[in-house]
Amino acid sequence: MTNPNTIGINSTDRSSITDESVSAFRLHASSQLFALALTAPLERLKLCKQVGQPALGFGQALSRGWYGFLPHAAGTTVYSTISMMGVSLALPEDAPIVSRAWIAYTAAAIAATCVSYPFDVAYTHRASGSLSHRVYHRGLPLAAGISGIHAISSMSSLSFLSLIFPLHKPGDTPSDLDFGRGLVVGYASSFIGSLLVYPADTIRRRVVIGSTIQQAVQQKRFYAGLSWHLVKSVPQCAIFTAAYVVNSRQYFSEVSN
Repeated sequence: MTNPNTIGINSTDRSSITDESVSAFRLHASSQLFALALTAPLERLKLCKQVGQPALGFGQALSRGWYGFLPHAAGTTVYSTISMMGVSLALPEDAPIVSRAWIAYTAAAIAATCVSYPFDVAYTHRASGSLSHRVYHRGLPLAAGISGIHAISSMSSLSFLSLIFPLHKPGDTPSDLDFGRGLVVGYASSFIGSLLVYPADTIRRRVVIGSTIQQAVQQKRFYAGLSWHLVKSVPQCAIFTAAYVVNSRQYFSEVSN
């Protein structure tokens, strides 16, 4: 069986890759929206901690945790669409997939962040209860930089962790992805990426609701809300890993046939 990490893309493969990309996007987008809806109260708790708004109790978060969910869901859908399209279009013909994966993924993440940013600004204002004037480009350069750093750090940590903690058991075929291993590696890489960019994201959130960068830095508490972020990442990673396992098994089943 051909290793998907080393195959090249030629004209005969293009249609099958396109079909696979569409299938992967549908599964990725649906799983992401489901995870977003499931963890919305925790995300709102985290956001309020970051920007220093009056703290919500856990009961309030459960009853009002979906404030701002519609712009958040819309922004997530746009982000997923742009990032998946960007990765697909950036892969040239007759080139190994892995050789371009990091650049393609990072560029797609930055482009997707820029296009979907107005939705993120709307969500930040709505979820935090901010009454300040919405400026839909405020904090955008910082957001683009955060996306690039997070993409690179996540890809790097994922690649490294996959080497020391393989996603396949010895003797397994590429389609036999282990859910438990995938969850551990996925959560660990997400954890590392979050630790690196969380302070910058906290500053960005404060800037979005009207603070200057200097004021945002002076507030300190750059890791405010991180515990809620780490808690919500557990079910999110579980859902994403399950979707990835399902998609990979479908793909390798079609390839082998």
